[in-house]
Amino acid sequence: MTRTNLTVADMTRTNLTVADMTRTNLTVADMIRTNLTVAEMTRTNLTVAEMTRTKLTVAEMTRTNLTVAEMTGTNLTVAEMTGTNLTVAEMTRTKLTVAEMTRTNLTVAEMTGTNLTVADMTRANLTVAEMTITNLTVADMTRTNLTVADMTRTNLTVADMTRTNLTVADMTRINLTVADMTRTNLTVADMTRGNLTVADLTRTNLTVADKTRTKLTLAIMIAPYVEKTTDKCTHSCSIQMTEL
Repeated sequence: MTRTNLTVADMTRTNLTVADMTRTNLTVADMIRTNLTVAEMTRTNLTVAEMTRTKLTVAEMTRTNLTVAEMTGTNLTVAEMTGTNLTVAEMTRTKLTVAEMTRTNLTVAEMTGTNLTVADMTRANLTVAEMTITNLTVADMTRTNLTVADMTRTNLTVADMTRTNLTVADMTRINLTVADMTRTNLTVADMTRGNLTVADLTRTNLTVADKTRTKLTLAIMIAPYVEKTTDKCTHSCSIQMTEL
C-alpha cells in the first residue's frame, strides 16, 4: 500500500503488461513505457536487449525472423549479448545463414563479432559452404584468394581445402589434371599451366622430362596430335626431336 516503483502505465492505467499486473521482471521499458516490443507486451521470449533496453535490433522490435538463439535465449553470441559488431544480416534479419538461424557450427568471428569478412558484413558473394557452414576452406574463413570452386563448392581439390600450392587451374578451374585433383606428382607445367603434354593431363607414362620440364622434345609435345599421320609427314617429322 506504499505505492512504490509506479510506472507510467500504473498511473494512467493504459497498455498494462503482464509484468505490470504481476509486478515481476519489469524492464526499463516497462518503467518508462517507450518503444515496447511484442515480447515486452506479452512477457514472452525476452532477450537481453529487451531487458536492458539497449541496442535493440529490427527483429527484436518487430518480433520477426527471430533466430533460435533469440527465441530460447541460449547460445547467444557476444555480439548479440552486447549489441556490438552486429552484421547487416543480424541487424536486418535478412539472408541469415543456417548457422545463424540454428546457432550451430559458428565460426570464431561470428561468436565474437571480430575479424568479420566483407561477405559476413554485407552478406554478398557467400559460398555454399558459408551458407551451410560445411567443408569450409581456409579461403572461406579468410575471404582471400577464392577460386571458382570455392564459390560453387564443386570439384574441390586438396589444395582448395588447404589453400597450399594452388595452380593456375585451381584458380580458374580450367583444364584440371588428375594431379591437380589429388595434389600428387605435380609437374612444373601443372604449377604454371604452360606447355602441358598429354601425359600431364592424363598422368600416364610421365617421363623425367615431363616431371622436370627440361629438355622436352617437340615429339613429346606434339606426339598426340601426330597420331596416325606419320605417313603424311615424312620430312616435317624430322624436326620432332629438336630440343625446346
